[in-house]
Amino acid sequence: MTLAWIKTNYQNLINELIKYLDSNWTIEKIYKKLIHFENNKFKTSPFLI
Repeated sequence: MTLAWIKTNYQNLINELIKYLDSNWTIEKIYKKLIHFENNKFKTSPFLI
């Protein structure tokens, strides 16, 4: 999962999500959180095959 792939496939869903989040959340902040999650959680998961 890359940022370009996330933007292509989930941009509309992220835009809908932002409507329900606090005003301090932006698209860029969500993308940064997803990148952080990708870099840290997916690669360190003990359940990876």
